[in-house]
Amino acid sequence: MGFMKIEVIKAIFTNVLFVIGVVVLLVGFIRGVMVGAKLLTFPEYPLNGYEETRCEMETSAIMMPIEGKTGTVVADKAEVEKRKETCRESLARERGVRKVDDVTFALGAVIAGGVMVALFRKR
Repeated sequence: MGFMKIEVIKAIFTNVLFVIGVVVLLVGFIRGVMVGAKLLTFPEYPLNGYEETRCEMETSAIMMPIEGKTGTVVADKAEVEKRKETCRESLARERGVRKVDDVTFALGAVIAGGVMVALFRKR
């Protein structure tokens, strides 16, 4: 009787790990397709909405009027252009990091899910 319980527990455990492996494999595949679609669709790897417009918002804030005072914040065009260029370089680095993170996650999930499926499938 005790032998049957151990076999049932092993079977349940193996099946649960197999299902988890399938889910991880599917998540990795879907994320990989999303990364591929982003790479094919957009000229630059996309970021979240705020991050995409961050440079324009930061530099336009420099030129906005200060409440209760006349005039605008003093910033010459050279300073504004320098800040825009620094911001654009920062965005380019962030795009690269995001791309590497997304690709790494997708590949890691596909590999991990594939290993789990291979190890825990019924023989």
